[in-house]
Amino acid sequence: MSPVRIPYRPASVLPVGIPPLNLFRMWAHSPSTLPHAISLGTACFRDTSLSPYQRELVCLLNAQRLCCEYQCKQHIQIARTTGVSDSQIEALSAGNITSDVWSNQEKALLAFVDEVIAGP
Repeated sequence: MSPVRIPYRPASVLPVGIPPLNLFRMWAHSPSTLPHAISLGTACFRDTSLSPYQRELVCLLNAQRLCCEYQCKQHIQIARTTGVSDSQIEALSAGNITSDVWSNQEKALLAFVDEVIAGP
């Protein structure tokens, strides 16, 4: 990962219950936007009809397609706790959404997300 050019804010400035992820610690430089970023994260990660397992498939595919090393590193750990297997993580890391490691439902979800990421 690239070194940060702006130092992270201390975790103590984050609202109670917010994990001290570097993402939030950096966002804390903008106190007026931090609560909105947390609300967006809550909507995307907790208040969704996707299961935690499906959510992590989406996060890992997004990280791979957008070459976001930070997101990938964070979500590989989380994905394992939701039941995503190492072979599935490897497939997503390679950008393979048609592998035999996926069920038909998972392939449909990943194909949909891939199209959204690709855009019009």
